Amino acid sequence: MESKVEVNGAKLQYYRRGEGEHPVLLIPGALGSGKTDLTPQLEKLDGNLFTLVAMDPRGYGKSIPPNRVFPLDFFQKDADDAAALMTALGFSKFSLLGWSDGGIIALILAGSYPDLLRKMVVWGANATVSQKDIDSYEGKCKNVYASFLIAVRAELSVHRCFSN
Repeated sequence: MESKVEVNGAKLQYYRRGEGEHPVLLIPGALGSGKTDLTPQLEKLDGNLFTLVAMDPRGYGKSIPPNRVFPLDFFQKDADDAAALMTALGFSKFSLLGWSDGGIIALILAGSYPDLLRKMVVWGANATVSQKDIDSYEGKCKNVYASFLIAVRAELSVHRCFSN
């Protein structure tokens, strides 16, 4: 099942499967969505044991609009959205699976909302941000990343126009 729920002023897309007693939030990496990054987990994890929820963070996948923005606290905002999503869906405690940037979001969510967390699996995530990371983002990487986002957004728009 896929649906949207409004949290923190944004309508977030999510995909839900299973009716198990253990709710699990799956968080995708940068530029990804619940479907693009986490379909194997959605399809293969046991729906009798788990209630699986894969989200599209604001500005990614079908959680557009709003357009994706990157203020200094964007990972914290994503963690706030993720916690609010699961709370809105009626889960008072849940586990996290986070891939890449989704892993960073999971780590921040765990630190910000420890009472909501059961267990967590994170892979491909940065645990720290160094000055070198900041310098590279502020330099040429920022422009390369922005160009990549623009190209991906354009391709998705063209695909949507011609897929119906």
